[in-house]
Amino acid sequence: MAGKKKTAQLQIEPLLTALIESLRAGCPTDEQVYWVSLKPWQIAATFYEQHGIRISHGVVKRQLKTLGYAYRKQRKQLATGAAMSNFTLSVRLY
Repeated sequence: MAGKKKTAQLQIEPLLTALIESLRAGCPTDEQVYWVSLKPWQIAATFYEQHGIRISHGVVKRQLKTLGYAYRKQRKQLATGAAMSNFTLSVRLY
């Protein structure tokens, strides 16, 4: 039957949501900014270790999207000129 959720899927959703929320980290200054530092395949592996149920990373991705998480690439933000001053400092040390 197309469109009908399987009973096994209904049983894993609360477990997966609880796991994702336990892995949640956030910004100390802004309560609305939060993230999960693991990739979906790592969350699926952790879920298997804890519950003994194999799920795909696609299931994890869909659950993350349902919970309001979005993919963002991690990047380092430097203040303007900070990289140049570090470079200058390292040159002076040699």
